[in-house]
Amino acid sequence: MTLGRTYELALLTTTLLGLGSVLLGGEMPWASFLALAAPLFSYARGRERPLPLALGTGLGAVGGLAAVAIVWRQGVEALVMAVALFLVGLLCGRLLTRRTFDHDLQAILLSLLLVFAGTIVHTQITYGVVFALFSVAAVIALVSRQLVILAAEDARLKGYGTTGLARRDVVTPTFLAVTSGLALVLLVGTALLFMLFPRFGLGALGLVRRGPRALPANVSLVGLARAGAGSGEVLARVRGVPYAELERGLYLRGPVYEDFVGDGFVESGRLEAVARLPTGALVGGRELSYEVFMQPISAVALLTLGPVKDARIIAGGTANPSAQSFVSRLGFEDGLRAARPLLGPVRYAVTGPVARPGSAKVTPAPVLSAGETARLQRGLEPFLRLPEGLDPRVRRLAAEVVGTAQSPREKAFRLREYLGSNFTYSLDLPNAGKADPLAGFLFEDRRGHCEYFATAFAVLLRAVSVPARVVGGFQGGYWDENGEVVVFTSENAHAWVEWHDDGVGFVVDDATPASEAALRRLSGLAAFVERWRRLWDDYVVEYNLQQQVAMFDRVERVMRGKSVDLSSSLNLKKLGLGAGCLLVVLAAAFFLWQRRGPGRGARGRRASALARQLALSLGKLRGLPVRDGETFREAAASLPGGRAAALIWEAIRLYEAERFNDVHLQAARSRALVKALKAERRRAPAPVERS
Repeated sequence: MTLGRTYELALLTTTLLGLGSVLLGGEMPWASFLALAAPLFSYARGRERPLPLALGTGLGAVGGLAAVAIVWRQGVEALVMAVALFLVGLLCGRLLTRRTFDHDLQAILLSLLLVFAGTIVHTQITYGVVFALFSVAAVIALVSRQLVILAAEDARLKGYGTTGLARRDVVTPTFLAVTSGLALVLLVGTALLFMLFPRFGLGALGLVRRGPRALPANVSLVGLARAGAGSGEVLARVRGVPYAELERGLYLRGPVYEDFVGDGFVESGRLEAVARLPTGALVGGRELSYEVFMQPISAVALLTLGPVKDARIIAGGTANPSAQSFVSRLGFEDGLRAARPLLGPVRYAVTGPVARPGSAKVTPAPVLSAGETARLQRGLEPFLRLPEGLDPRVRRLAAEVVGTAQSPREKAFRLREYLGSNFTYSLDLPNAGKADPLAGFLFEDRRGHCEYFATAFAVLLRAVSVPARVVGGFQGGYWDENGEVVVFTSENAHAWVEWHDDGVGFVVDDATPASEAALRRLSGLAAFVERWRRLWDDYVVEYNLQQQVAMFDRVERVMRGKSVDLSSSLNLKKLGLGAGCLLVVLAAAFFLWQRRGPGRGARGRRASALARQLALSLGKLRGLPVRDGETFREAAASLPGGRAAALIWEAIRLYEAERFNDVHLQAARSRALVKALKAERRRAPAPVERS
């Protein structure tokens, strides 16, 4: 590969990875992905055909205005994302208007700043891959940039009439090995700095909020299905749940949607005190102590498997890994909440029973005083409200279905059976555009996704005086045998219902026919990717001051000769196997590159044969071999005129055209020159020895 092509490709890769370090985090506006076209367009046009400088200024100004708009709309917590957007505009402007090598250097530095911003706005494992590739590409770009400048200066001084960009004797396996080694040193140094530097960052200033809010603020009869709109990204993991519990079905509970607004349920924003109402004892499933790792997919709600007996945040929850977050509220009805908004991934421990449909058992209702009864009714009133404009057919349908049933449990059973027997699950949107989506679902289409069934079930329960509400979260999950972890992705998003029983409290119930999906295990590539993501989350995203202290303690124990158990954190056998496979792949790639490198192809062999004959002929005609560092032009400068000298100068021009200007040698002409040089060398008299 020519020096110029290597440099341009390295610059293209560096800038694309710089943009990807912030774009792949999922925080940036969708329109910012158009910036990826700038490096490609710049590479296609080259430095010789730049766009007007005013365009670069305009793109930088657009990025600055967009940054100001984001801070104005989302507040100071979006400052880092705004700065990243401004840098994206500057980089695009610089790439499209680059004219000099200094402009290229500015583009590389802007890409580096974007990588720094990505450490805050991009917490997924993809950042690690992008950073590693960026380190290699940036080193190659910087080294090849300097070589291009030196080659151009060398060509100017020696009168080649070329910039040296077409030279093929620079980008060799040695060059790639050295630059890759520099990149490896950079990566190792960065890793050491990450491990040793105290973990205090911009997150302590509250300047950034990581991760989109993946759990929506409403349950809609007109929007896309939750489980169908996700990309499969891992949003939560639960450890400590036996496989038997997973087989029975898990409901990872999130936000509560209380207010019905005609086309679905929305969060009310109220913190009801229902958890402290004098109801019967809640008897759920088996009590477990489990651990949850959750992305910041909700403002303050923490996902749980059911009622909470005890909970504590282990780590995370803030953008700064060294800052500690706390639980502010316990209680199944109100849910588990963090003391402050979640700005980063959080890990927390929970103790309590697992709640699922059918897990709660009736217990004798307590005898309440008049004051307690009134307080109970006031607390449950929000879960009975229905709008005045509700279609009267809905109340009639609910009354017909429940018939003579009196207890909330019997009413819920009959309504759930009615929905399951007469309606079908579908990811289509039959109610889009209808004036009354609920009536359209119940009396016309009779098909829809989980949000349709949850909304209809809750409204029908309220219509027959059973307090009910809709709950959002995740259902099912994937089982990963490595570590016995239940993995919940965006595909597991679900909505269901909780209705109130005086003898129990709020009871989990689900009318969606497809809610009992077959249990799925992680295997193959999906399991491999998930385990690497888990390592990234455990040892990079959540790396904090406590882990630093533990690491220093292990080092100190090793230095003192004490044994340290690494089996709990590292599988040395698998690590060694992976390192061996990586070395084999690198060795194979190095061998293949050598086989196809400069001088191995037909054109390369012809150029090498011509160069050998030139060196031999010059050595015989002038009596001195061509020295290291001496060009053919310099060696031929002292030759007298004649046929042999003319032939040598013709061969030199063809060789330089192939080597420096990327002009292909014709096979016939090359062979003719080689043959002629051999003949002239045989006819030439032996040179006079110089004393």
